[in-house]
Amino acid sequence: MFSAAKSTSTDDIFLNELSGMASSLPALVLGSGITALGVIRSLGRENIPVYYSNFEHDFAGRSRWCRLIPNSLNPFAGTGPLTDFLKGLPHERMVLFPCSDSLARAMAGLDPDIAKRFPSSLSSLENHDMLSDKERFADVLDRLGLPHPRTFLLKTREDLKSATDADFNDAFLKPQRSQEFMAHFGVKAFRVKSRREALKRYDEIHKTGFSVVLQEYIPGPPARHYFIDGFVDRRGRICARFVRQRLRMEPPDFGNSSYMITVAPEMISPAREALDRLLSTIRFRGIYSAEFKYDERDGLFKILEINSRPWWYIEFASICGVNVCKMAYDDALDRPVDSVKTYIVGRRCIYAYYDTLSCLRLYRQRRLTLFDWIKSWWGANQPEFSWNDPMPCVWSFLARTRSYFFRRKP
Repeated sequence: MFSAAKSTSTDDIFLNELSGMASSLPALVLGSGITALGVIRSLGRENIPVYYSNFEHDFAGRSRWCRLIPNSLNPFAGTGPLTDFLKGLPHERMVLFPCSDSLARAMAGLDPDIAKRFPSSLSSLENHDMLSDKERFADVLDRLGLPHPRTFLLKTREDLKSATDADFNDAFLKPQRSQEFMAHFGVKAFRVKSRREALKRYDEIHKTGFSVVLQEYIPGPPARHYFIDGFVDRRGRICARFVRQRLRMEPPDFGNSSYMITVAPEMISPAREALDRLLSTIRFRGIYSAEFKYDERDGLFKILEINSRPWWYIEFASICGVNVCKMAYDDALDRPVDSVKTYIVGRRCIYAYYDTLSCLRLYRQRRLTLFDWIKSWWGANQPEFSWNDPMPCVWSFLARTRSYFFRRKP
């Protein structure tokens, strides 16, 4: 097992450590937060040496399975900064794992010589741009005839004025590129109920330089959301599928899953078939996570988005028997990739911090009893806490506690 001791600051330490690991090329995880932690643990448990470049106080860097690179890389970095960063590393070769949309796109655009030294299992730059751009993504889905929410590009505010009143029924403004938008506004999207409200929000967003689309909101509770996660190798073979159903989310409209359960792929066969067709058409490669919502109005599973990189709950997939990180590692090195046909169904996962907020809201609304709250948590996996890797959770708890009291300091 890779040593749990942390690196200090000299290149000699890194080189000495690598000299005893000739049989396993190290992995370098770039990004931050729970996604990075999940990748680190999924690789570390496979006895793959893991290095991590992060922000100074990020809890993922406290994992027993990683060593820290002395300098960090911004998760929104482009290809240029990434290239300079990689050239400055003392390592001859490392397998790269991006934990943000920007870093995935930056890796896909690396010069071939750099990409040979630092291989990764990623789809093309064109695919990253298409999947992250809501307008282009909707166009591809339209051409393939795959169900998805109605989406209208807003080039100017005049496009909102020309929209029909019906277009604002169950609608919201959604960024064309979501990760930077979330970092700036703290939300994934803005719900709008009228043309007037949409124009006001549009002006507010436009001032910050973000482009948005007007998209149909599919009604229904969190349990109508399903996720198909998996991996496609360099030959276009779908090596794994992992399906989970959202049961709670926070915030309630445009938040992230806080409580979920694994389900069998057969439960959402139409969604699986639609996704397989899309991935094959665009010649996708690498780790993916696709979100669908079942629309009770017409009985269709509609594609909301696809992430072409590791996602929040990637360690949960590994625990259930689908280690897409190990698949990506082998594929990046042109090794055979073992496919996975089955996984544990009925396994639950909660993100304690966010699910506490969700449960408190539901409890106050008398939609959740204290007994059902405790029952849902009992025996569920958690993305931050692990018995054999507890320090990230401890560090995260202490950081949130400090932040809580700092905000309320008079």
